[in-house]
Amino acid sequence: RGLLRKTVRPFQAVAPILATGVLVVGGLLVANTEDWRKAIFALMLFSVVVGLPEGLMGFAAKFLSRLFRIPQAQLPAPSPLEQVMPAKREGSGGAPLLELRELKRSFGGVRAVDGLTMTVRAGEVHGLIGPNGSGKSTVVNVVSGLYTPTSGQMLLRGQPLPQGSLFDTARAGVARTFQNLQLFTGLTALENVMVALRGAYPRSRSLPLVLLGLGRLEERRAQADALALLEFVGLGDQARTLARDLTYGAQRFLEIARAVARKPEVLILDEPAAGLSHPDMLRQMEVIKRVHQRGVTIVLIEHHMDVISGLCDVVTVLDGGKPIAEGAPAEVKRHPKVIEAYLGEVEAGPAAEPVRAEV
Repeated sequence: RGLLRKTVRPFQAVAPILATGVLVVGGLLVANTEDWRKAIFALMLFSVVVGLPEGLMGFAAKFLSRLFRIPQAQLPAPSPLEQVMPAKREGSGGAPLLELRELKRSFGGVRAVDGLTMTVRAGEVHGLIGPNGSGKSTVVNVVSGLYTPTSGQMLLRGQPLPQGSLFDTARAGVARTFQNLQLFTGLTALENVMVALRGAYPRSRSLPLVLLGLGRLEERRAQADALALLEFVGLGDQARTLARDLTYGAQRFLEIARAVARKPEVLILDEPAAGLSHPDMLRQMEVIKRVHQRGVTIVLIEHHMDVISGLCDVVTVLDGGKPIAEGAPAEVKRHPKVIEAYLGEVEAGPAAEPVRAEV
């Protein structure tokens, strides 16, 4: 079936032309039936959307595969997990890994990030919280290369982090997920992870080696590595399912598997629990803990305080693009400026007394 899909894929470019021709010819045929033309076109459009969601070529691939009973290629056995997960760095625990120094990002006259200084240490789960509009996602977008900083420094292990390029930043060792899912919805779960695998296709860049069949060997190895990551997040049995057909929770897990496939030193999770049911949230927390136990340093943006409390070693709080507090989760929840940022007022009493100096 996979071979058949690859065979008909070049013809998908011609499909819109054929569809346009059908509509034009159909319009001419019903030109003299003005009263019925709109109803006929509506019926045709509805039939195509409901009956042929993958288009004519997608329908042809499914029909021919069933007609000739073409079996799907057997997937290889999953690779050992140690082979696909980031390697632990000995003797680096607690050392500064990601450093942001006076980081600023402005949009016109709006300062979304206004002088953020923050240090993420190796081996930590570092939380980044704050009310809506506090600049959390902008920080992530700047660090990951989606935005270019207006000013300031970003260092990874003491070296400048690439700016303004998601690809260069990912190559440097920083991977991320998105608050709004950014999957390749037309690809399977397995293919989504294969796209992101780091260093999986060195031979496939050479056309002669591909013609000799070595590209196929790399593809099988990539399938095994991707399948190991899918099983790691609990999606091994849905490897051949299209990303758009997965449940919302499964799509969230798939994004984590794809990010981990980069073998990052720093993994940034932008509100990974947003929209999840409580059981899926608990399951996701376990997945994040397992990723962290494999030696990955994590920066976590989240609104669910139970997730922050259950996962984070250190939490930095932003408000108006500026850091207002930093410390352990239990400490920052009692900080007066944090209470004021979230609730608009500070309660009197011992609980509201500062427990740690501001950043």
